[in-house]
Amino acid sequence: MFLDKYEPNSFDNFVGNRGAKEEMASWANNFDNEKKPLLIVGPTGTGKSTAARILANVNNWQTNEISADEQRDKESLERRMELFVQSISFFNKRNLFIFEDLDFLSSKDKGAITKISEIVKIAKNPIIFTATDIYSNQKIKEISAQCRVVNFKRLTYLEISKKLMQIAQEEDIYSNKEALDIIAKNAKGDLRAAILDLEALADIGVTEKTLSTLGEREREDSIFTTLMNIQMSKNLSEAKKIQDSCNIDYDMQFAWVNENVSAIYNQPELTKAYDLISYADLMRNNIYKRQNWVFLKYYLMTGIVLPLMLPNKKFVKYSFPTFISKMSKEKSTFAKNKVLAKLVQKIVRGGSKKIVSEIYFYNNYFETAPEGVIESSYTTAEIEQIEKLLKIKIKRMKKEIPLGDENKTTTKNKPEPKEKELTTTKIKEPKNKIKQTTLF
Repeated sequence: MFLDKYEPNSFDNFVGNRGAKEEMASWANNFDNEKKPLLIVGPTGTGKSTAARILANVNNWQTNEISADEQRDKESLERRMELFVQSISFFNKRNLFIFEDLDFLSSKDKGAITKISEIVKIAKNPIIFTATDIYSNQKIKEISAQCRVVNFKRLTYLEISKKLMQIAQEEDIYSNKEALDIIAKNAKGDLRAAILDLEALADIGVTEKTLSTLGEREREDSIFTTLMNIQMSKNLSEAKKIQDSCNIDYDMQFAWVNENVSAIYNQPELTKAYDLISYADLMRNNIYKRQNWVFLKYYLMTGIVLPLMLPNKKFVKYSFPTFISKMSKEKSTFAKNKVLAKLVQKIVRGGSKKIVSEIYFYNNYFETAPEGVIESSYTTAEIEQIEKLLKIKIKRMKKEIPLGDENKTTTKNKPEPKEKELTTTKIKEPKNKIKQTTLF
């Protein structure tokens, strides 16, 4: 995976947000004086968590991270976080606690906000929080008031394009600058999404022509990018947010997951994934039959998000759902059979279903019928339609040329009939003509 291979390990190769990096370095140097946690706020894909790890690496700090898919209630935080932020490691290193997605605290994380506020007041070691939006929750705003806030901005397409060009050169990927710029613009500031698109085209090259395989779409419309981002997400909240941003039909997303899950997992995770998909299928039927849309959120979670977040997963190139292509072919065949059945009903009594089931026999009949039999029941246009649908050639009567039309087909130089020739020639007198005499 390019994401893992090219994850920056220092601020020198970290893309964008130069001012924010300087603020983070200043906070780390002055932590003993301020004793304030750091809150990094910015859009998804800008490298908030990565920057926190780089800062720990630069300062030789030991890290402990907690993400949104882990238990973060009052008891869990007290057990895992409180001791860590007040002690020194066995290797005499300072501890850094990274708390990701502060704004994704759910209802199951009871007492988390209160406990975090208490820990912040007594912490002796640095704490870094990350968040996408600190204004969505009043309680989070209270925590942010106790922190030093650093804002991360969306990356420009030029910054993303430069990074893509570097990766393409190192991986020896055939590409041109114009195509890389298009990928960078479509990413909308999300470097992770751009790198995933680059990796998807690595085998065939990155040009304006090959970009059509990704489709002319925005980043949210890419089913490939959506599923890959769900696989890469660190918690359920982030994964659900990625799934919500996809504008592709829910059932189409479900079909893609169902098609590719067998390539992503081995046993026993594969069995768990199919169990989730089967439950989602039952919920979908319940939604459509009863029009009970309360189950929609459970359908999306169990059918799309959770099957891609099991452990021991592999990252593969997603394949288009085969059953959709089969259904499109069957739909086309059904439409042709329906038209053919209406034509057959002109000579046979019976329903369309029965005629379609016996289509082989009618195929043989139309192909072997004697000359003129089919023409007696169908027009020329209908015969041509039957030939096209059944891919056969129907025997037709040869048209005889009317007698009155024979003269029209003769050429101008053709000699006229002999009878006419006789009527036009002069009768010559014999050479030894006997003169007639009279007696008088």
